[in-house]
Amino acid sequence: MTPEGLARLKRLAIPSAVGVGGALVVTLGLWLGLEFSPLIAGGLGLMIGGGGAALAIPAKPDPEPTDAERVAAALNEIRAGAIAQGERVRALGSPLWRGSTSETGAAAKKRLMAACEQLHGVASLPDIIARSHVDGDILLLRAIATETLPNVVGLAVENDRMYPSASPDARAEIASLTEGIGDQARILSEAVGRIESDVVQGTSRDIRQHLEYVRARFAKLDIEDSADFDRAFRELEA
Repeated sequence: MTPEGLARLKRLAIPSAVGVGGALVVTLGLWLGLEFSPLIAGGLGLMIGGGGAALAIPAKPDPEPTDAERVAAALNEIRAGAIAQGERVRALGSPLWRGSTSETGAAAKKRLMAACEQLHGVASLPDIIARSHVDGDILLLRAIATETLPNVVGLAVENDRMYPSASPDARAEIASLTEGIGDQARILSEAVGRIESDVVQGTSRDIRQHLEYVRARFAKLDIEDSADFDRAFRELEA
Protein backbone atom coordinates (compact mmCIF):
# COMPACT_ATOMS: atom_id res chain seq x y z
CA MET A 1 0.00 0.00 0.00
CA THR A 2 1.25 3.46 -0.85
CA PRO A 3 2.00 5.99 1.92
CA GLU A 4 -0.96 8.07 0.73
CA GLY A 5 -3.28 5.08 0.93
CA LEU A 6 -2.04 4.19 4.40
CA ALA A 7 -2.58 7.74 5.61
CA ARG A 8 -6.12 7.72 4.21
CA LEU A 9 -6.81 4.38 5.91
CA LYS A 10 -5.63 5.74 9.25
CA ARG A 11 -7.72 8.88 8.80
CA LEU A 12 -10.87 6.83 8.20
CA ALA A 13 -10.28 4.12 10.82
CA ILE A 14 -11.65 6.02 13.81
CA PRO A 15 -14.67 7.47 11.97
CA SER A 16 -15.53 3.99 10.70
CA ALA A 17 -15.36 2.55 14.20
CA VAL A 18 -17.52 5.40 15.50
CA GLY A 19 -20.07 4.83 12.75
CA VAL A 20 -20.33 1.06 13.18
CA GLY A 21 -20.36 1.23 16.96
CA GLY A 22 -22.91 4.02 16.99
CA ALA A 23 -25.18 2.17 14.58
CA LEU A 24 -25.08 -0.99 16.70
CA VAL A 25 -25.79 0.85 19.95
CA VAL A 26 -28.71 2.81 18.49
CA THR A 27 -30.16 -0.22 16.75
CA LEU A 28 -30.05 -2.39 19.90
CA GLY A 29 -31.42 0.42 22.02
CA LEU A 30 -34.38 1.04 19.74
CA TRP A 31 -35.06 -2.65 19.15
CA LEU A 32 -34.65 -4.02 22.65
CA GLY A 33 -35.26 -0.95 24.77
CA LEU A 34 -38.10 0.74 22.94
CA GLU A 35 -39.38 -2.32 21.10
CA PHE A 36 -39.04 -0.82 17.62
CA SER A 37 -39.24 -3.33 14.79
CA PRO A 38 -35.80 -4.63 13.75
CA LEU A 39 -36.17 -3.03 10.30
CA ILE A 40 -36.96 0.45 11.65
CA ALA A 41 -34.39 0.18 14.42
CA GLY A 42 -31.74 -0.89 11.93
CA GLY A 43 -32.56 1.94 9.55
CA LEU A 44 -32.41 4.58 12.24
CA GLY A 45 -29.22 3.07 13.59
CA LEU A 46 -27.55 3.27 10.20
CA MET A 47 -28.61 6.89 9.75
CA ILE A 48 -27.38 7.98 13.16
CA GLY A 49 -24.21 5.90 12.95
CA GLY A 50 -23.41 7.32 9.52
CA GLY A 51 -23.83 10.85 10.82
CA GLY A 52 -21.52 10.14 13.73
CA ALA A 53 -18.91 8.74 11.37
CA ALA A 54 -19.10 11.83 9.19
CA LEU A 55 -18.61 14.11 12.19
CA ALA A 56 -15.67 12.02 13.40
CA ILE A 57 -13.72 12.37 10.14
CA PRO A 58 -10.89 14.78 10.91
CA ALA A 59 -10.96 17.96 8.87
CA LYS A 60 -8.27 18.37 6.28
CA PRO A 61 -5.64 20.88 7.41
CA ASP A 62 -5.70 24.25 5.72
CA PRO A 63 -3.20 24.44 2.86
CA GLU A 64 0.02 26.30 3.51
CA PRO A 65 -0.07 29.87 2.14
CA THR A 66 1.92 30.46 -1.02
CA ASP A 67 4.91 32.80 -1.09
CA ALA A 68 2.80 35.37 -2.89
CA GLU A 69 0.14 35.15 -0.18
CA ARG A 70 2.79 35.58 2.52
CA VAL A 71 4.12 38.68 0.78
CA ALA A 72 0.62 40.14 0.44
CA ALA A 73 -0.19 39.44 4.09
CA ALA A 74 3.07 41.01 5.31
CA LEU A 75 2.57 44.15 3.20
CA ASN A 76 -1.04 44.46 4.37
CA GLU A 77 0.20 44.27 7.95
CA ILE A 78 2.80 46.96 7.25
CA ARG A 79 0.30 49.33 5.65
CA ALA A 80 -2.22 48.77 8.44
CA GLY A 81 0.47 49.46 11.03
CA ALA A 82 1.53 52.66 9.30
CA ILE A 83 -2.07 53.89 9.19
CA ALA A 84 -2.66 53.03 12.86
CA GLN A 85 0.47 54.85 14.02
CA GLY A 86 -0.35 57.84 11.84
CA GLU A 87 -3.69 58.13 13.62
CA ARG A 88 -1.93 58.07 16.98
CA VAL A 89 0.45 60.82 15.86
CA ARG A 90 -2.39 62.99 14.58
CA ALA A 91 -4.09 62.66 17.96
CA LEU A 92 -1.15 64.29 19.79
CA GLY A 93 -2.91 67.44 20.94
CA SER A 94 -1.02 69.05 23.81
CA PRO A 95 0.98 72.30 23.38
CA LEU A 96 4.10 70.13 23.49
CA TRP A 97 3.81 69.55 19.74
CA ARG A 98 2.98 73.09 18.64
CA GLY A 99 5.65 75.22 17.06
CA SER A 100 4.82 78.30 19.13
CA THR A 101 5.58 76.40 22.33
CA SER A 102 8.17 73.84 21.32
CA GLU A 103 10.03 73.87 18.04
CA THR A 104 11.58 70.48 18.74
CA GLY A 105 8.14 69.06 19.58
CA ALA A 106 6.67 70.30 16.32
CA ALA A 107 9.63 68.89 14.40
CA ALA A 108 9.33 65.54 16.19
CA LYS A 109 5.64 65.23 15.36
CA LYS A 110 6.37 66.08 11.73
CA ARG A 111 9.08 63.41 11.58
CA LEU A 112 6.80 60.82 13.16
CA MET A 113 4.10 61.57 10.60
CA ALA A 114 6.64 61.42 7.79
CA ALA A 115 7.84 58.00 8.96
CA CYS A 116 4.28 56.65 8.92
CA GLU A 117 3.55 58.02 5.46
CA GLN A 118 6.85 56.82 4.03
CA LEU A 119 6.36 53.35 5.48
CA HIS A 120 2.91 53.08 3.92
CA GLY A 121 4.23 54.37 0.61
CA VAL A 122 7.07 51.87 0.33
CA ALA A 123 4.78 48.96 1.23
CA SER A 124 2.51 50.07 -1.62
CA LEU A 125 5.17 50.14 -4.34
CA PRO A 126 4.34 47.79 -7.25
CA ASP A 127 7.88 46.42 -7.32
CA ILE A 128 7.79 45.34 -3.68
CA ILE A 129 4.28 43.96 -4.02
CA ALA A 130 5.64 41.78 -6.82
CA ARG A 131 8.41 40.27 -4.64
CA SER A 132 8.56 36.49 -4.97
CA HIS A 133 8.96 35.91 -1.23
CA VAL A 134 9.21 37.69 2.10
CA ASP A 135 12.79 38.96 1.97
CA GLY A 136 14.97 41.13 4.20
CA ASP A 137 13.37 44.34 3.00
CA ILE A 138 9.87 43.19 3.90
CA LEU A 139 11.03 41.72 7.22
CA LEU A 140 12.53 45.03 8.29
CA LEU A 141 9.50 47.03 7.15
CA ARG A 142 7.22 44.72 9.12
CA ALA A 143 9.39 44.96 12.25
CA ILE A 144 9.30 48.75 12.02
CA ALA A 145 5.54 48.85 11.41
CA THR A 146 4.58 46.42 14.15
CA GLU A 147 7.21 46.99 16.84
CA THR A 148 9.69 49.83 16.52
CA LEU A 149 7.52 52.65 15.20
CA PRO A 150 4.70 51.86 17.68
CA ASN A 151 7.28 52.01 20.49
CA VAL A 152 8.54 55.44 19.39
CA VAL A 153 5.01 56.75 18.92
CA GLY A 154 4.18 55.31 22.33
CA LEU A 155 6.85 57.51 23.90
CA ALA A 156 5.29 60.52 22.21
CA VAL A 157 1.82 59.55 23.42
CA GLU A 158 3.05 59.14 26.99
CA ASN A 159 4.73 62.55 26.96
CA ASP A 160 1.62 64.08 25.42
CA ARG A 161 -0.45 62.64 28.29
CA MET A 162 1.85 63.92 31.04
CA TYR A 163 2.58 67.39 29.67
CA PRO A 164 -0.66 69.29 30.43
CA SER A 165 -0.66 68.50 34.17
CA ALA A 166 3.11 68.73 34.68
CA SER A 167 4.86 71.45 36.63
CA PRO A 168 6.86 74.07 34.72
CA ASP A 169 10.13 72.27 35.46
CA ALA A 170 8.65 68.90 34.46
CA ARG A 171 7.28 70.44 31.28
CA ALA A 172 10.72 71.64 30.35
CA GLU A 173 12.12 68.17 30.92
CA ILE A 174 9.37 66.53 28.88
CA ALA A 175 9.91 69.04 26.08
CA SER A 176 13.59 68.16 25.99
CA LEU A 177 12.69 64.52 25.32
CA THR A 178 10.92 65.35 22.08
CA GLU A 179 14.22 65.87 20.32
CA GLY A 180 15.16 62.26 20.99
CA ILE A 181 11.78 61.08 19.75
CA GLY A 182 12.32 63.06 16.57
CA ASP A 183 15.78 61.56 16.14
CA GLN A 184 14.41 58.03 16.43
CA ALA A 185 11.69 58.80 13.91
CA ARG A 186 14.32 60.21 11.57
CA ILE A 187 16.39 57.02 11.75
CA LEU A 188 13.36 54.89 10.97
CA SER A 189 12.55 57.12 8.01
CA GLU A 190 16.11 56.80 6.78
CA ALA A 191 15.94 53.00 7.03
CA VAL A 192 12.67 52.95 5.11
CA GLY A 193 14.06 55.41 2.57
CA ARG A 194 17.07 53.17 2.05
CA ILE A 195 14.76 50.29 1.19
CA GLU A 196 12.77 52.54 -1.13
CA SER A 197 15.94 53.45 -3.03
CA ASP A 198 16.86 49.78 -3.34
CA VAL A 199 13.39 48.93 -4.63
CA VAL A 200 13.61 51.63 -7.28
CA GLN A 201 17.05 50.33 -8.32
CA GLY A 202 15.80 46.74 -8.40
CA THR A 203 18.02 45.52 -5.57
CA SER A 204 17.47 44.29 -2.02
CA ARG A 205 19.44 43.54 1.14
CA ASP A 206 19.24 40.68 3.58
CA ILE A 207 17.96 41.26 7.08
CA ARG A 208 21.41 41.22 8.70
CA GLN A 209 22.56 44.10 6.50
CA HIS A 210 19.49 46.08 7.48
CA LEU A 211 19.97 45.38 11.17
CA GLU A 212 23.61 46.43 11.08
CA TYR A 213 22.60 49.74 9.53
CA VAL A 214 19.76 50.45 11.96
CA ARG A 215 21.76 49.44 15.03
CA ALA A 216 24.68 51.61 14.00
CA ARG A 217 22.36 54.58 13.59
CA PHE A 218 20.61 54.06 16.92
CA ALA A 219 23.95 53.56 18.70
CA LYS A 220 24.86 57.15 17.89
CA LEU A 221 21.89 58.51 19.83
CA ASP A 222 22.83 59.78 23.28
CA ILE A 223 19.37 59.66 24.82
CA GLU A 224 17.91 57.87 27.82
CA ASP A 225 14.25 57.88 26.81
CA SER A 226 14.43 55.72 23.70
CA ALA A 227 12.38 52.90 22.27
CA ASP A 228 13.63 49.36 22.79
CA PHE A 229 14.26 49.01 19.07
CA ASP A 230 16.61 46.05 19.35
CA ARG A 231 13.99 43.77 20.93
CA ALA A 232 11.90 44.00 17.80
CA PHE A 233 14.74 42.74 15.62
CA ARG A 234 16.26 39.92 17.68
CA GLU A 235 13.86 37.27 16.45
CA LEU A 236 14.69 38.16 12.85
CA GLU A 237 18.21 36.86 13.38
CA ALA A 238 17.10 33.45 14.66
